[in-house]
Amino acid sequence: MPSRLRKELQVDPYYINCCLRAVRASERANMGCSGRIEWHHNARFGGSNIQERFAILPLCKIHHRAVNQLKEKLDQIMLNRATDDQIKKISKAVDYQRLKIYLNKKYGDM
Repeated sequence: MPSRLRKELQVDPYYINCCLRAVRASERANMGCSGRIEWHHNARFGGSNIQERFAILPLCKIHHRAVNQLKEKLDQIMLNRATDDQIKKISKAVDYQRLKIYLNKKYGDM
C-alpha cells in the first residue's frame, strides 16, 4: 500500500471500526465484531489489489478471517463507497455497476 494512502486511512474515522458494525443489525454477518481492525483489499484489477480508499475496507479480525463467506456484503459496501467513475474504471472483466444494483436489491440500499 502506498505510504500516502496508508497515512490517509490512519486519520480517517471510517477506518477505526469494522465496516460490518455499521450494517443494520438484522443483516450483520456473524453479528459480533471482535479483535483489532485490519484493512482488507476487497478488489483486484489487472492482477493487483486496487489501491484506492473505496476498495480498502476496515474489518475486525473475526470478519477478516471470514471474507470468503462475506464476499457479497463486502462487495456491496465497497461499491456503494465508490463513485460511478471509479466503478467504470475497474469494470472490465466484471460489470461492477450491474453487481452494485443486484446487491442493493438483494441486501437493500445502503
